[in-house]
Amino acid sequence: MSTASVARLPLAADACLASGERGALGAMRRRQGIYSSLLGAWRVQLSAHGAAGLVAKKPGRKAP
Repeated sequence: MSTASVARLPLAADACLASGERGALGAMRRRQGIYSSLLGAWRVQLSAHGAAGLVAKKPGRKAP
């Protein structure tokens, strides 16, 4: 997923919760194919680092 779409999904989830419609958040998660744990992790990263926290990082050691 792109950084822009990952940044958009927590906002969409908040809108689903604010709508008060029963099952809206679950339906949005199924459409997007994401788990609630991913949504929670993205919210933590957004609050801690902003959009820069959502940029994919290479695994492994950093180059010297």
